[in-house]
Amino acid sequence: AREISFEYDFFVQHLDNGFRSDLCAWQWGRKFLYLPSQGYITVKVAAKYGWQATGVKLAAGQSFDYSAKGTWKLQPGGDDLTADGDANGQGRLEGIIMKDFSLSEPFELGNRGVCTAPQEGDLYLRCRDRWSQLGDNDGTLSVYLRKTPAR
Repeated sequence: AREISFEYDFFVQHLDNGFRSDLCAWQWGRKFLYLPSQGYITVKVAAKYGWQATGVKLAAGQSFDYSAKGTWKLQPGGDDLTADGDANGQGRLEGIIMKDFSLSEPFELGNRGVCTAPQEGDLYLRCRDRWSQLGDNDGTLSVYLRKTPAR
């Protein structure tokens, strides 16, 4: 019931002409684990879908490195964009953390960098675009995630 209620509230908050609930559904069955001490994990993030489960659980204040490879488009015939998106930030890779059906503020990522988790919870990623315009997006990025090595 909590999952249905969460998705309904999300639907109402983002409802607009063109919004597709099938592209914005949450992957409730995905298991989330902390990043391994060594190595990295790879996650595929499709431009056409909303928040996508990475399977990564983060502790508050935990630092992680990320690198994204590939391109996606925000519309048919549009420019190929990397995870940095366009000059206005559209198409940029962004993240959010969910804990107990509550979401953090979205945070910008991009092609590569280091990020610190704003809170404890499960990491989700997406291509920044208007929720009502996801249906015409195309492409997938491979995102590599690892614990930031101790210096």
